[in-house]
Amino acid sequence: MKLKLLTLFLIVLTFVGLNVSAETDSRDVVRVPALMYHCVDENINDVTISQANFRKHLEVIKENGYTPISVDELIDFVNNGTVLPTKPVCITFDDGYMDNYLNAYPLLKEFDFKATIFAIGSSVGKSTYKETGKPIFPHFGFDEAKEMIDSGLISVQSHTFDMHQARDFESGFSVRENLLPIRGESLREYLLVLENDVIIQKTFLETNLGETMAAMAYPIGKYNGLVELVLKKNGVRASFATSVGPNYVRKNNRDSLYSLNRYNIHDAISAEQLLEWLDEE
Repeated sequence: MKLKLLTLFLIVLTFVGLNVSAETDSRDVVRVPALMYHCVDENINDVTISQANFRKHLEVIKENGYTPISVDELIDFVNNGTVLPTKPVCITFDDGYMDNYLNAYPLLKEFDFKATIFAIGSSVGKSTYKETGKPIFPHFGFDEAKEMIDSGLISVQSHTFDMHQARDFESGFSVRENLLPIRGESLREYLLVLENDVIIQKTFLETNLGETMAAMAYPIGKYNGLVELVLKKNGVRASFATSVGPNYVRKNNRDSLYSLNRYNIHDAISAEQLLEWLDEE
């Protein structure tokens, strides 16, 4: 009788072990290229791509076996060993423009591709710059953001709340175009402003969109070591810069999720160039 119970226990243990291994990734290091888009629009400039070319990019990603993943999936691989597809890629958008909803989102739905949009909190739902009344490229609002989030394909994350200011629209000399300190600012003042912005944006995303602030994209790719410390302190588990190259994220190495590289995409980037970047070692 004891032998039968022992045999049954070993069978159950083996079955459980098989289930566990099926849910964790045996790879310790995974290469993950990340793509940085801004606008999908027919009015071409240095930060836009036409809808037709964006479709070509999505076709290249699909035809060459790449699978777009969310930031949460990337984080789960590093922290928990959760399985990633064989050839993962992160599709990201900076700023939170309305054309992301109107022109990019329909194509992402068609291809069933995930993407992350890093939105400027103070610009959500705005077509003018703050309280100035000066026109800017329209940004999507809460309704559009919630529709995209509810699809399960789109995550809206942080591009700061108000540390990506436009010099042309700000008065005075204290313009915060990025996350670095401004001239004449003390370390104490800088850290206070930086952490305050992170906390405001975190609350903004959670309250208005039901999104946990898991990641930030650095405006203009500018940052320093203090930025990462403040992000970590406030539970932000990943960050993206604008340095060029692939990323190698490592299981159980949370630092590998910070200051991730991204390839800057615009209309002049051909499908061939995109594939070369995707395959770059």
